[in-house]
Amino acid sequence: MSGFLERIEGELYKGNAVVIQGRSGSGKTEILRALRERLDGINILLDMRYVNGRYGFYEKIRREICSQTKSCNSLACMDEVIKKGRVNLLLDEYWAGKSFCDDFLEYAHRYGNKIVTVAGVPRVDSYVEFIIDSVNP
Repeated sequence: MSGFLERIEGELYKGNAVVIQGRSGSGKTEILRALRERLDGINILLDMRYVNGRYGFYEKIRREICSQTKSCNSLACMDEVIKKGRVNLLLDEYWAGKSFCDDFLEYAHRYGNKIVTVAGVPRVDSYVEFIIDSVNP
């Protein structure tokens, strides 16, 4: 799997977002977990199946940023961190087409934050898609 992770990291460091597609049980979530351990910065692994709407989406990201940076708890602090480009958003079962998600990722990507989604294509300038055909790529 390390070669696969290196290819993903290479695309992220080129400034591309990464979309991972594949069948159930192919290891997509495990890839996100491994990336969380490998990437420098503020790593936010968010399973979108357990997010309740727009408020829940922003709230979970804000809490993770605040807990990892030991900064204040406001949306303004979250925005300040996003603008520094130090956040890695690893989103499992991404809600493609939800405007608040797409708008946020487009904003975050503009500032150089790394984005990896599973099962949904974000609205960003550039992305590379990886398709997993078998278990443990």
